[in-house]
Amino acid sequence: MPLPEKDEMFVTRSKMLEKIMVSLGGRIAEEIIFGDITTGASSDIQKATKQAHNMVSRYGMSLKIGTVNYDDQEEDVFIGYEIGHAKKNSELVQGQIDQEVKNIIDACYHKAKRADPGIRRRFAQERRAAPGKRKDWQRRIRSPL
Repeated sequence: MPLPEKDEMFVTRSKMLEKIMVSLGGRIAEEIIFGDITTGASSDIQKATKQAHNMVSRYGMSLKIGTVNYDDQEEDVFIGYEIGHAKKNSELVQGQIDQEVKNIIDACYHKAKRADPGIRRRFAQERRAAPGKRKDWQRRIRSPL
């Protein structure tokens, strides 16, 4: 097994934000290519949300929430653990954490979408080159409603 070229023990806030933007790229591509969204990016969205949540609740990387660990995950993991244990955070704090996670995801999404202003033009050219292919994809992803 090859060793990594650069071993990173610590991950910076900016690197974590970049990873979130990369994770959101699939959803952005769907919007640009199909003009609609699909379920295809759900795993990427889940990964981005978990990363943002860890930034806020575990690593103290939020200016609004502060440098406090609000992580409610304990070391004991067995079926039914949540039933017998109370959450560490109040509803107010949890709401603030959720809002900050949403703010991070939204900011990363909009920054990633603006990253390459020529991308829409390139996709438009490809759509004109193969219009039947796009209609086929649209037919597949459109809901019957």
